[in-house]
Amino acid sequence: MDVNDANKDIRFIKDILNKTQFDISKTWLFFVFIGVVNFLNIMAKEAGYYILNSAVNISKLAWYVLRSADWVAFLIISVAYFFFFIELRKTGNDLSKSLLKMWGCLILGSKIIIKVFCYFLEDGYVGLNESFVRVTEKFIYFILIEFGFLTMGILVHDIKLICGITLFAALYLGSLIGRFAIKVGTIHGNDVIISAQDLVMSVLLSLGMILCGFYLRHRRTNKGGNQ
Repeated sequence: MDVNDANKDIRFIKDILNKTQFDISKTWLFFVFIGVVNFLNIMAKEAGYYILNSAVNISKLAWYVLRSADWVAFLIISVAYFFFFIELRKTGNDLSKSLLKMWGCLILGSKIIIKVFCYFLEDGYVGLNESFVRVTEKFIYFILIEFGFLTMGILVHDIKLICGITLFAALYLGSLIGRFAIKVGTIHGNDVIISAQDLVMSVLLSLGMILCGFYLRHRRTNKGGNQ
C-alpha cells in the first residue's frame, strides 16, 4: 500500500467517524412517540368537549377526566421515556444519549419544576392574577422546548432544525403580542377558548415533534453533520 492509498483510507475513516459522531437518527422514534401522544391528547379533549356538550347533565367525574387528559399524556410519555433511554444506552452514540437526557429534563423534569414554582408563586402572592401565572408557566415551558431544539440543531450543525424552531419562536411571540384567541369547542353554549400561543405550543409538541422525528430518521450527515 503506497502513501496515497493510506491517506485516502485515513480520510475515509475520518469521514465515517464524523458522520457517526453527529448521527442522532436513533432518537427519531422518541420524538414521533411524543408527538403522537400529544396529538391523541388534543383529539381526546376535542372529543370530550363534544361528549360533554351532548350530555344532558355533566357529572364532576366526566369533567375531572377531561381535565386530567394532559397529566395522563404526561405519565405515558414519562414511562415511555425510560424505555427509550434504556434502549438507546445499548445502541446509541454519546451524542444521542446526551440529547435524550437533555430532552428528559426539558419535557418531563422542567414541567414538574415549573408547575411547583408557579404554585408557590401564586400561593405566595395573593393578589397575583391567576391568568398571568398560567401564561408565565406556559411561556417558560415553551422557552425550554425552544432551547432543546435550538441546542440540538447547533450540536449537529443542522440549519434546517435551527430555522424551523426559529419560525415557531416567531409565531409564538407574534401570537403572544397579538393576544389572539381561538375557539376549540362548546359546552352547553359556553365556548372553550384557547390562546393562539397555546395553539402554537400544541402544534409544536404534536405535529412538530412528529415531523422532527421523521426528519431525524431520514437525516444524512455530510462533512461532519452539515446538511
